[in-house]
Amino acid sequence: MFKFLDIFRKRRDCQSELPEKALFLKKFQHFQNLLAGNNHALDLIADLEQLCYGSKPFTLESVTEKVERLMAEVYDIAGDLNSLSDGKFPTLSEAVERIGVEIFEDLARKRNVERTSLTLSLDRISREQLSEVGGKSANLGEVLNRVHLPVPAGFAVTAYACHHFMESKGLYGVARALLKDLNIEDTPRLLDRSTEIQRLILDAPLPVELEVALLREIDALTAQSGPDLRIAVRSSATGEDSEASFAGQHSTVLGVDRAGLTKAYKTVVASMYNPRAVYYRRTRGYPDESVIMSVLCVEMVNAVASGVMYTRDPNSGDDVVLVNAVRGLGLNAVDGSVDADFYKADKASGRILSTGIAVKATMLVLDRDGALEDRAVPPELRREPCLDEPGVSELVRYGLSLEKHFGSPQDIEWALDGNGRIVVLQSRQLNFGPNCVPEAKEEDACADDDLKDREVLVRGGVTASRGKAAGKAYVLDSVHKPANIPQGAILVAPQTSPRYVS
Repeated sequence: MFKFLDIFRKRRDCQSELPEKALFLKKFQHFQNLLAGNNHALDLIADLEQLCYGSKPFTLESVTEKVERLMAEVYDIAGDLNSLSDGKFPTLSEAVERIGVEIFEDLARKRNVERTSLTLSLDRISREQLSEVGGKSANLGEVLNRVHLPVPAGFAVTAYACHHFMESKGLYGVARALLKDLNIEDTPRLLDRSTEIQRLILDAPLPVELEVALLREIDALTAQSGPDLRIAVRSSATGEDSEASFAGQHSTVLGVDRAGLTKAYKTVVASMYNPRAVYYRRTRGYPDESVIMSVLCVEMVNAVASGVMYTRDPNSGDDVVLVNAVRGLGLNAVDGSVDADFYKADKASGRILSTGIAVKATMLVLDRDGALEDRAVPPELRREPCLDEPGVSELVRYGLSLEKHFGSPQDIEWALDGNGRIVVLQSRQLNFGPNCVPEAKEEDACADDDLKDREVLVRGGVTASRGKAAGKAYVLDSVHKPANIPQGAILVAPQTSPRYVS
């Protein structure tokens, strides 16, 4: 990593006394070198910017290699400038060398994980524990302890617990070796390597003290909630719910009992190496060890209805509250796999501006054994709204309280339990689309003259993400694998999924 220092040393003290003509030629050569070096340095800077802001995958090693070349070029530029000016900038090369060393020390610095408790109860968590428990757990603790809204009972398994497990079993080193020099565009190879790493994590026994801590926490929840307790084990990785969104790339295990807690915890930890998570990190330049898996464990809510709420329209930017609601558990509302009721409400008054009530044929519930089950919605409820007007108004009040507390529009998951209580399951900063502008009017949507003689195949719908693309349609069914999708095709699928990231 510090090869550029050898270049620095070789350039020192290389000037000698030369005849006047030779000296002129020598200075002219330095001038040419300076111009060429400047061009090369600008090219390398442009390459680095493309890595940071472009969409192609890259690794820390590729960044380091380009920075090393850039520092060597800049050192040569400083030397040529000094030679042209008869040594008027004697400290310039030393400054370049000092800056280079600082940059490479930052690139080489490993993330230190502070030793903390292995687990923390939600009633002890706030944003101050963000680095210990990740964004999902820290935000939920904040909702409970500072916004004072109802959340499920639960606890967090800290980032230190994950680090301790992975380090003590040598799993980081194995994962690093399996992913070294991996071309993540080679999807079959990415799948194979990721599967192998996940298998090793699932097969490794937890440190005794970590397993004891997990069982102690779930025993405390059982004493509070009863013997039929089932919990949701959710990822709360450090880096999730930040400006780099890892949403949907890590695993969640629902309906977990005491006997299944250890396996569920390892499943969520292993999801750090889901193929889509590895692909995302590489496309953003994150080292694989930069994401450490804290895990959130919360009591499952026996939901009558549940869904998602935005405290601002993420596409248009309109200052309204949007609510989606489904019968039963909200997984189907989050992934968009079923039609949901839709409510738009005015922020200032809480008044409902518009409503769309879906026909809800099925709902997702937990059976007695804690397994997810699609169950038919009773016929008399299929066309009935999931929420009444007071329920929507209460949700809007929750949303405004959370937006005010966190200081930004929020993306909120919620559930309505059998006692009529609304519970907050998650609150995080809402990400806006890249072209957040008011929706085009319907009459303008097909105003292009090129379309006037064309048959309209699809009309209406709701924009999920703005943009335009052209290509052959590839309709995905249940037997197709993402690796088989042709390059440049337009993917048509029943619903969005993080599986399609790569």
